[in-house]
Amino acid sequence: MTKVDDKYRRYYERKPIASKRMKTTPKHNQRIATMTFTSVYPHYIAKVEKKGRTKEELHDVIKWLRGFDEKKLQELIDEDVSFEVFFQRAAYLATKQKLIVP
Repeated sequence: MTKVDDKYRRYYERKPIASKRMKTTPKHNQRIATMTFTSVYPHYIAKVEKKGRTKEELHDVIKWLRGFDEKKLQELIDEDVSFEVFFQRAAYLATKQKLIVP
């Protein structure tokens, strides 16, 4: 077993830390639904760039998961839509999520 294989094995075998689990309540869900996509979008970009990825790759993932092309994504950003509206306007929801592997 290589060093890399061991690293990934340990990552996937670790148990989640209870304090880091997201607590989903109706109040929490409503708070997320009312947040604007525009307020979170810069943080998405910063996170993917920190991980060595690009803004274009982020857009590819959003397009793949939600069906938004560059033009539609920019319209949503310009409109300052909430996450609720963002997901309502998605061309498709969760149809490809089952294809994502950890």
